[in-house]
Amino acid sequence: MNDNPTQNGPLGCVVEVDRSPSNDPRTEAFAANLTTSLLALVPKWIATTRHWTDEQLQRAAPAAAQTIASHGDDLQYGGTKRGQALNAVAKALAILAHTEGGVTALGIHACQQPHHPCPAQRPRTTKDPEESRTLTTTTDTAPTTTPVVALRIEPAELHTSLRETFMHESLSSPPNPFAESANWSQAWAALLADAVEEADEGELLINPATGHTVELTVRVHDRADAWPHITIELDDAETLDQLATHTYTSPPPERPDRTKPGTWECAAADATHALLTVLADLNRAAATPPAATPTTPADPTAA
Repeated sequence: MNDNPTQNGPLGCVVEVDRSPSNDPRTEAFAANLTTSLLALVPKWIATTRHWTDEQLQRAAPAAAQTIASHGDDLQYGGTKRGQALNAVAKALAILAHTEGGVTALGIHACQQPHHPCPAQRPRTTKDPEESRTLTTTTDTAPTTTPVVALRIEPAELHTSLRETFMHESLSSPPNPFAESANWSQAWAALLADAVEEADEGELLINPATGHTVELTVRVHDRADAWPHITIELDDAETLDQLATHTYTSPPPERPDRTKPGTWECAAADATHALLTVLADLNRAAATPPAATPTTPADPTAA
């Protein structure tokens, strides 16, 4: 299975697909954020399992399923095993990606071998403009190229690192340096900047295609009469090439089941969520062809 020269790249093919939205806002927010997380995690697991034998894949599948069955509630409603459950879901989907035709579930399609029809070969339904969060993309098209950015570590490890950093900051700057982070819409950019700083210092972000370390730059464009636009730039730290850029005209969806806002614990989880959201959006932006610049025909009556 794994030695087939007709396989997709080392990260397989993982794309976002249309799904039926939920009428419940909390359920919909959870589903959207789960999709975003899986877009970042599943390619990594496909790369990990790429050279596994059929026996190894068959042995790993029940273990992942058992973890999901035991800790699925932690994933949806919050709990100490949330990261473990999310990782098990991503691993299970990566294993299923090795099967003929791949797997389509939870808002993504993943496949290891090219097949027809594949969701990556057709555009997704354009979203309602009111739901758009980007200035750089005019249509929502499923990415068909290798991701340009991924974490070197598991999201749970990043979360643990941010928790330690934020806890020390909370203890050294009483009474509460994270009080203003209670409002997600106003605080998400600052929390993202904290996560970016953590990732850059540890060289935690890479371009999977080259193995090069990549860096993020957050640029805030203040607007007197509206919410500031925030542009995220992704650059190769070795070649200095810009790999992708994405601009938010409104805050991305907040983390589902957000509790204890304004505390360092909540801020660490929010910062992790913000970075994972941005990585997925940058990968989509890199895979989306730039829109053609409209031209105005010359006025034949002009002198």
